[in-house]
Amino acid sequence: MKPKRPSQGPPGKVPEGYITKFDVAQRLKKGLRTIDRWRVVGLIPYHKMGKFVYFKWDEVEKQLAEVTKVQMINSMLKKQSPF
Repeated sequence: MKPKRPSQGPPGKVPEGYITKFDVAQRLKKGLRTIDRWRVVGLIPYHKMGKFVYFKWDEVEKQLAEVTKVQMINSMLKKQSPF
């Protein structure tokens, strides 16, 4: 049996240019709770419309690329540190 898609707003009513939390989770191959956690701590940008939360994929990609870049730089600096 195929898992049901969780409700993310009025069916078929996702605003143009936006995607749901379910779509973000699928694209990133992460769980819905992970996406919730990342949203709450500010790791990924979101847009709240009424009681529904939506994402713009290009904003999510850009933010995750920036966070990853910073983490790589910090990691490289720690390896080079003589302390």
